[in-house]
Amino acid sequence: MRSQAALPVTSNFFVDNGIGSTNDMINLAFSPEGAWFREEGTVLLANEFRMESPVYQTILTAVARGANEWSAISGTTGKVDVTAYLSRLENIFKLIEKRAPLNGRLAGKGVRYYLSDPFFKFWYRFVDPLDQRSLAARAQWPRLQEYCRENWPTYTGRTLEDWFLARYRSDREWDQVGPWWDRRGENEIDLVALSHAGKKIVFAEVKRNPERLDMHALHVKGEAFLKANGSLAGYTQEYRGLSLEDM
Repeated sequence: MRSQAALPVTSNFFVDNGIGSTNDMINLAFSPEGAWFREEGTVLLANEFRMESPVYQTILTAVARGANEWSAISGTTGKVDVTAYLSRLENIFKLIEKRAPLNGRLAGKGVRYYLSDPFFKFWYRFVDPLDQRSLAARAQWPRLQEYCRENWPTYTGRTLEDWFLARYRSDREWDQVGPWWDRRGENEIDLVALSHAGKKIVFAEVKRNPERLDMHALHVKGEAFLKANGSLAGYTQEYRGLSLEDM
């Protein structure tokens, strides 16, 4: 997928314009001078997918807006079977990834799909939505910039989760690391780490702001995990709240 090669070009666009902070990046992206950056997503997708671009874009838009399960994604494309499209988006274009809850299987029930490309994560969140396009067409730059700033903590929260998942996976103490959710989606844990040798489990919630951590809720979710994974009930349990302060 050309977007992978385009990422350095996109970065150079900001570097060449002397951008050194998130605030400056937002101001440039949502300004007349940021037109090239905002149009890049449309150009990349049209060039890559060509005649089938509408189907792929429908799927990517659905995933970006939170339709993470196969049935929800399929419901956005009418009678089109999304199976092959999802496979190509994952394995050929590298734009999405499948995630299974810890102890689950990537071919089993409960699998979720997420955008994996950093550029398109931002583009689908802040540039592509109709409301944002309408504001850009009317040169409502202050409103676009403010919207991006207000939603930046939520947007980067997922990135922070990925950072902690990667850090725990790099630690040899843990045999398995990943997020977990139950089949109904009622209980979700940002990070679960298992040490079978040490018979230990860590349950962690990740928030940018440590004041938003809810440890009581995390304990409730941990109990749900243990109920669903009875063989781990005898493991020592530890509950952690992770934030920017723990990086």
